[in-house]
Amino acid sequence: MHLISHIEEMGEIEMTTSLSRPLLASVAGFSILAAAAPALAQQNEPQGGEVMQIEEIVVTARRFQESLLDIPATVSVLNSETLRDADVERPEDFIGLVAGVSLVNAAEVGDTQVNIRGINGTRDAEASFAFVIDGILYTNPAAFNREYTALEQIEILKGPQGAIYGRNAAAGAVVVSTRKPGNEFHVFGETSFAEDDTVTFNGSVEGPIIEDKLFLRVSGDYRDSDGFYRNSFQDDRPIVDDFENWNLKARLVAEPTENLSIDTKFRYGEVTAGAITFNAVFALPGLAEAFNSPKLFEDVNDHDFVFQPNIDPLNKQDSLEISSKVDYTFDFADLTIWALYSDIDNSLSADGTSGAFGFFNDDPICQQSAQNLFDQGVTLPAPQFLGSSPAFPNSFLGPYTPLTCDGTQFQLRNQKDFSIEARLSGDAMDGRLRWLGGGYFLDLEREVGVNLGRDTGDGVTRELFVPQGQPNATEQLLHDRFDTNVFAIFGEFDFDLTEDINASFAGRYDREERDVTNLVPTEARNAFIDFDGPPFSGGAPLNPGLNPLFNPDGGFADRSQTFEKFQPKISATWRIMPSLTAFANWGIGFKSGGFNNQARKPRSICSSMMPLGRISLSVIISPRKPHRPLRRA
Repeated sequence: MHLISHIEEMGEIEMTTSLSRPLLASVAGFSILAAAAPALAQQNEPQGGEVMQIEEIVVTARRFQESLLDIPATVSVLNSETLRDADVERPEDFIGLVAGVSLVNAAEVGDTQVNIRGINGTRDAEASFAFVIDGILYTNPAAFNREYTALEQIEILKGPQGAIYGRNAAAGAVVVSTRKPGNEFHVFGETSFAEDDTVTFNGSVEGPIIEDKLFLRVSGDYRDSDGFYRNSFQDDRPIVDDFENWNLKARLVAEPTENLSIDTKFRYGEVTAGAITFNAVFALPGLAEAFNSPKLFEDVNDHDFVFQPNIDPLNKQDSLEISSKVDYTFDFADLTIWALYSDIDNSLSADGTSGAFGFFNDDPICQQSAQNLFDQGVTLPAPQFLGSSPAFPNSFLGPYTPLTCDGTQFQLRNQKDFSIEARLSGDAMDGRLRWLGGGYFLDLEREVGVNLGRDTGDGVTRELFVPQGQPNATEQLLHDRFDTNVFAIFGEFDFDLTEDINASFAGRYDREERDVTNLVPTEARNAFIDFDGPPFSGGAPLNPGLNPLFNPDGGFADRSQTFEKFQPKISATWRIMPSLTAFANWGIGFKSGGFNNQARKPRSICSSMMPLGRISLSVIISPRKPHRPLRRA
């Protein structure tokens, strides 16, 4: 009892020993949890024999409704009160509340990298965690970075969850639950104002269309901000991390009978924002020592951010999502079927990085740009310096400078996907055995393009291919279409061996069929950038892989590959006492492979990525406080 009281005062004690390495069998863990709920009940026990009841935290991360104390996994739960008190509206708001989870979102709104216990996602690949909203799995990485409204609970499940959610859930899962509309008519509106001309609005109208049968919520949100940073070259304009976003949403819930529920949702949203919020930090230790210049080997934590690009960055995203989930209760089991259509178009234009490599040093426009800025007395952050010509030793340039020598970039990432899942769940043996089984299908079409253009002083033409002779002509281009089909079957058994001991087994088989088609024009040539070397000196193909020395055929054949994996998970839980639980689990996570863009002849190096796992031994002593106020019984 003394230990529990001490924990209530201090918050949480966690002792962890961890050994991480790549391996096929990915997770084995052991943890002990101690909950402070009984202590809270004792301390708050009313007089006169009156009983005080504490509602347990119920989680659904494993697709069964179960107490947080009984789940054999590491789960962080943010209830509605916590979410409201923290004013959670966007992913960075709740990620910051969870230990062992971090987020990077500096390139564009559609590229949000979430790191769970050291496992990160990668650009132009699918996420490493499962993202679920109200029981529906979202596969597009761009879907995560959104406005969150009507939140009830967020669960972050840490560790590979392939047996439950399938491919690409090697790091864990983020499970979001939102509030359904009901019989009560409700009008809500909220607005806020902050520094940097920041304005937000969130409003909704909800209520019954047919009492006890049909319910509707219509909502919208708006956010506008100049951002934190300014472009010092362009008169301190707020064009670095500015952000504008709006969404329209509707949710229709039909409950025509006691056994049937149909939950249909619609969302359309648009984002207009800055992009590529980066500075370069040099890591040249040899030169730093030779020239006694610490800035050539700078500690990133000491860096002062200065933004000077001559290009106004622009990130645009259009999102359309339509989903429906049907739940039907039979006498022997519950059937759940859901379907999701998602169409998210994402593009960005920004300054380039070519000045650091001298790609445009022979371009008269680049040379004149350096001369003009030098004459105007423009200076660059150290260790960079600007002379009358762009080439070293006259100048020493990094990326994203005021010069046209950086070139421009336009990037496009569009994805359409349709997915459907059906599962049947039930129990037997007077509820001691719970079971679940089902299947999943995903059809995904993704287009990825990266254009490096010549900066002619006319801004960025937001097209992937601009012919020579036109402003902002394309100098290098990567452009591919990816078609993916995924098929999966899964099952799970959860059995109470005794009142205090539980064991579960889950398994899932995923098969992923991937195709890629290259869309770069094979006859197009550039004017300045020579990635290919001999025999070119300018006039090279836009895609370096078309160099005839490596690719005499002069084209790219479509490529296909299949990735498949069975992902098991075994777990055991022992409720040692009402406030103390021990659990162990072992499982395999699976992240499928893909195709690499290469600067050589296409080769068979697009093999599947080895599953990445972690072996950990943890001892956790943690208070479990109720997520709702105490209730008298």
